Amino acid sequence: SVQQQGSLAWSQWPSLSPQSADLMLVLPMTALSWHRLTLPPGSLPKAWNATQAAGRLRAILDGLLEERLLDEPAAVHLALQPSPAAVAQPWVVACDRVWLKAWLDALAANRQVVRRIVPELTPMQLQEGLYVQGDTDQARLACLIDSPEAGQAVLHVELHASTPALLASDP
Repeated sequence: SVQQQGSLAWSQWPSLSPQSADLMLVLPMTALSWHRLTLPPGSLPKAWNATQAAGRLRAILDGLLEERLLDEPAAVHLALQPSPAAVAQPWVVACDRVWLKAWLDALAANRQVVRRIVPELTPMQLQEGLYVQGDTDQARLACLIDSPEAGQAVLHVELHASTPALLASDP
C-alpha cells in the first residue's frame, strides 16, 4: 500500500534517501501494450530452475508475440501477469526495453533503487469498468473490449467527442 505520494523536480531526486522507502516505478499506459496468449502445454512447469525457466519462457513468448509486436521481440521487455498458470490465457505486457532501462539507469544514478515495476492499470483492473485519465486538454480512456478477431484487448485512446460512438458501435 502507498504510504506517501507526491511530485518532485528531477533535480531534487538526489536529496532523497535510498533507504527511506521501497521505490516503485509505475509505467504509464501509453508506454505499454497488452497481449493475451494461449501458452503451449508445459510452458510454466514448476520444476524449472529460475535461469532455465526465464530463458525458455522468453523464447516461447518471443515466438508467440513476434507477429503482434511493433518492434522486434528483443527490443521489448516482457512480463507475465501474476499467477499465469491459474488462467487459460494469461496477459503479457510489453514495453520498450531501452526506454525502461534509461529510466532505471537514471534513477540508479540518483541512488534510487527500484524495488518493483508495475503498470499504471492492468487488464484485470479494466474488467471492472472504464478509466478516464488526464485533464480536459489531454484526457485518455482505458477499457477492456471484446474483439471478434482478437478476443479481449486493452483499448487506450485519446478521449474525443466521438469516443462514445466508437464504444457503442457494433463490431
